[in-house]
Amino acid sequence: MLALDQVDAYYGKARALEQVSVAIAAGEIVCLVGRNGAGKTTILRTLMGLLPCARGRRMLDGVDVTALRPHQISLGGVAYVPEDRQVFPNLTVDENLAIAGVAHRTGYWTRTRIYELFPLLQEREQSKGLSLSGGEQQMLAIARAVMTNPRILMLDEPCEGLAPLIVRDVRDAIVAINRRGVAVLLVEQKIAIPLQIGNRIYVIDHGKVGWQGRTEDFRRERVAIEQRLTV
Repeated sequence: MLALDQVDAYYGKARALEQVSVAIAAGEIVCLVGRNGAGKTTILRTLMGLLPCARGRRMLDGVDVTALRPHQISLGGVAYVPEDRQVFPNLTVDENLAIAGVAHRTGYWTRTRIYELFPLLQEREQSKGLSLSGGEQQMLAIARAVMTNPRILMLDEPCEGLAPLIVRDVRDAIVAINRRGVAVLLVEQKIAIPLQIGNRIYVIDHGKVGWQGRTEDFRRERVAIEQRLTV
């Protein structure tokens, strides 16, 4: 569905990705893991069109979309939740969700179903984004992306800094979203959640794919992988 094919990407003159190939197919939960600064966020930004491909191709449904802008990729059914969440601080929870509905694709996800997925948000629906806790803001950021009825949802460290109970709720929500046919590309620095819910894992190391394979293969080869790479 969505892929980078032998992509190099740069921040200024500094190369951030080198010959990176990653792909996500329908129905999958694919996880990118690796140390801080390894290039995981850069891969998501490049897939979303926020960072250009200096070499290689960005593909969507087998079509070369390297030249498309982020809003065009979004209209193709791709949603991105950045690490800093970017909820609208002066809008209520309900208004944040309404914003997502302006250009959304029709489908399963409505505000009613979003509130069923995140009951805590319904309790806070008239609260402004600025007043929400970190966990509530993360739920809202995911909910807002899902309101667009994406085919592919990209999440950048959604559990970072959250309390264990909120981590569990976010993890369970990701699984529930995936079960409704949404492919998920998940960035995590820590390996615990990818091992729990991921179908496949890419280990990113110094802007390259250091290892890739199915989650069960990672479990079996984990010691050897970690000896070779910093995970």
